[in-house]
Amino acid sequence: FRKNPVGSGPYKFKSWEVDKEIILEKNNEYWAGKPNFSKVYFIPISDDKERLNTVLEEKIDIGLEIDAPLIETVPENNNLNILETKGLSYYYLGFSCNAPVYKDIRFRKAFYHSIDWESIIQEKFGTYGISRVFSIIPEVLWPEDHEYLKSKVLEFNPEKARKLLNELKNDRIIDESFRPTIYCVNDPHREEFVATIAHLFKKNTGITMESYSLPWENLDEKTQKGEVGIFFSAWIDKPDPDFYAYSLLHGKSPQNDCRYDNFSVNISLLKARSKSEQSFRAIFYKDAVRQALARDYVHIPLFSISEALVSRKGILNLRIRPNGLFELFYPNGQVSKI
Repeated sequence: FRKNPVGSGPYKFKSWEVDKEIILEKNNEYWAGKPNFSKVYFIPISDDKERLNTVLEEKIDIGLEIDAPLIETVPENNNLNILETKGLSYYYLGFSCNAPVYKDIRFRKAFYHSIDWESIIQEKFGTYGISRVFSIIPEVLWPEDHEYLKSKVLEFNPEKARKLLNELKNDRIIDESFRPTIYCVNDPHREEFVATIAHLFKKNTGITMESYSLPWENLDEKTQKGEVGIFFSAWIDKPDPDFYAYSLLHGKSPQNDCRYDNFSVNISLLKARSKSEQSFRAIFYKDAVRQALARDYVHIPLFSISEALVSRKGILNLRIRPNGLFELFYPNGQVSKI
């Protein structure tokens, strides 16, 4: 099916050369109207910067999935359109809930208190296209619970962090040899971020934290085994809260890298799946997320990155979705070119 797709849209599949191009051609029999273009070419360019430059050089008309912070570097250009919208990405720090020390809520709260998260996000990722988040569920989705979850964020307070860590020492949960670990995938930006976190944790608590980066498959394996204390990760999925709340919080979900398994949260997530009515589902997704983030602190939500695309000025009627995609033809219009 991937090589011979079947559909009934405004454009028909013509050809596909792997790693070179996909060509669509006009469907003259499309029921909703005549498409504007005889052919449409999709050309894969893996590097964001190269994709952006190819639009700037007018070699292509539209560049998709451009990181919003990269667009900030583009000089003012009257021949360029920039479309941006809040996206579906969720960047967070997770704790291994079946690993010694990290499963103790006092350590999770101490770590939360030890860093000024607002400042470090702005310092390392900037502000353009970066939105601070407080929920697992993206802001563009429902249910809306932003203000409540924001009110439950643990403030930057190194004194509280040290007090909680001393409690763990007094209870012999940790000793002087304890070295917490934080992991991320191999990526220069993420590596710098977790290294800075480790540095600040030691500065503010006096305890050395070790930072590591691994290829994704190795990190995933270690995380699933509970061998990773803290990890910096990201999640993006379909635009429904279940793909976030259930995936990342239910005890039986393979995507739940924290291995968090709370009976009450599991029940709420299953109840949310039991009916299709949005207002009913919203009650239980809210409940599950509040328990996990505002009571158990299994994640520290960090930020979301906006979705953006760029196009030449002559491309009209473009609209971008929160998943970064656009439609050539939609119910009340279609993309055109002058």
